[in-house]
Amino acid sequence: TPKPSSAASDVYKRQLTVGGEGGLGGELSRQLVMDPMTHFNFATSRRPEPPAGQDISWLPLELESDRSIKVASDYLRSSCSSLDQIYFATGYLHGDKGNPEKSIKDLESSRLLHSYRVNVVGPLALFRNCVDLIKAAEQPVVAFLSAQVGSIEDNSSGGWYSYRMSKAALNMAVKSLAIECARFKNHPIVVAIHPGTTRTILSEPFLKHRKAPVRDAFDSAASILDLVRGLTPEDSGRFLNTRGEIIPW
Repeated sequence: TPKPSSAASDVYKRQLTVGGEGGLGGELSRQLVMDPMTHFNFATSRRPEPPAGQDISWLPLELESDRSIKVASDYLRSSCSSLDQIYFATGYLHGDKGNPEKSIKDLESSRLLHSYRVNVVGPLALFRNCVDLIKAAEQPVVAFLSAQVGSIEDNSSGGWYSYRMSKAALNMAVKSLAIECARFKNHPIVVAIHPGTTRTILSEPFLKHRKAPVRDAFDSAASILDLVRGLTPEDSGRFLNTRGEIIPW
């Protein structure tokens, strides 16, 4: 596909989806590719063989590895001069470290530390390494997919210690990033977004007895992108659902 000339390329967006092989991240990547104003679409994947047949530049990334984060960010800096939109769509809820804790008796330090590493530390480290690309964009937006269960005020059922705590920590990171980024000349918009319960591999084991509606990945991704298009610098530092409503911290 031919790229725009250098004179026109400044008005084209450069986008990165972290976790582009996941259920929601994958749908975000696919819908971003359809944007005619996109010049570069980057996405990260843990798979050695990323999905083929899409107009996406895939980067291998393991959020538990400092070296992997450095290699991915070095590649981004060598491939583009700025990043206009970044979507952090990674997250760990269950897997080889076990399932969410029903009780404090189920808490294991290895699971808790793994959740912090994947849900908070890795994304924050990648953001740090991409600060120059964010500063170089005209009006950048960085969206971290969080979860309403990370709201301390909203917690009425307890449990899920590792996931709740790591998402609450992510929300604090977003708030601090927004305050710091407000000092940049281009005033980046940094937000935490609760996408709503979405049918993915991440959520599937916990949907059986859920009475509230569950969205498919296509609808959730479309809602996220619609929300982002309408954000202003005044929204930076907020925790939002896809209707633009503020969720309490």
